[in-house]
Amino acid sequence: MVVLTLLLLMFQPYYGAYAPSPQRLSLAIGTSCDAWRSLWLPAQQGKIGGLRTKIEYLTPLIDDLQNWTESSSQQVLNQLNVITAEQFQKTLFQWISADMLASIRVARDKAGSSPTAASGWFQIALCNWQLVRPWLENRKRLMASVIDTRLNEMKGLLASTSADDIQRYDEFARRIALDLAEYINAFESKQPLIVLETETDQKKIKFDGPCKIELPAPVRALKISGIVIYRVTVNPEGKPDEVEILRSPHNTISDAVKSALKRCKFTRPTKDGKPVTAIATGTIKIKPS
Repeated sequence: MVVLTLLLLMFQPYYGAYAPSPQRLSLAIGTSCDAWRSLWLPAQQGKIGGLRTKIEYLTPLIDDLQNWTESSSQQVLNQLNVITAEQFQKTLFQWISADMLASIRVARDKAGSSPTAASGWFQIALCNWQLVRPWLENRKRLMASVIDTRLNEMKGLLASTSADDIQRYDEFARRIALDLAEYINAFESKQPLIVLETETDQKKIKFDGPCKIELPAPVRALKISGIVIYRVTVNPEGKPDEVEILRSPHNTISDAVKSALKRCKFTRPTKDGKPVTAIATGTIKIKPS
């Protein structure tokens, strides 16, 4: 039985169904990568103060990818005056990576019906990758080289009509998504933290001991990836009184996560040093085994 540990998710690009909105399409061919570049280059120089107008211009693209990044344009605009250049670089890296993965998916979907369009979308993905690749290489050289190799192979597989080649293309894309997610999440604490929605002495609480989930074999066989967002009411003893699943990629995953969280213990919430009940929201990453 495969056991998956519950992890705080900051970024979980997935390789699943994606239909670009009309607003997203208006920025698709030949312009989205240039638009990202207009943000990326100043960010690398630490100049983020004058980027508000450019972020607003990219709002249709950023918000169309929100399910992949969990970060809207407005959230970043609200913080633009207080975040550091390094924090903004990390956020921008997530956005560009999500756009790369989404473009890879659209290329795959159009490969059978419109090879020209498929090639165009794959070129967008490559342009995005070349934009951020030096930044990743400076921090994770081997990962950058592995992604290079996978993208080169995928370019050849895209033109094939073979079911085996299509499956290989999809698998390479999933591996790229997981590599990027794991790298970006490594910026955060290793200990899962849950943000409190109620006022207490703690800004965050964490699991008191391991909290694990076992997915049923039929669900594991589907190779589902995505995120689960939950809300839990933690009593003064650190036990969950109520668990609500706010978002999940699959109903069976919702049931498994809810069951697991009901068995978990949390750090005890307090207010003015006294035990209280708290409501907290957390996010769990689900990835294929």
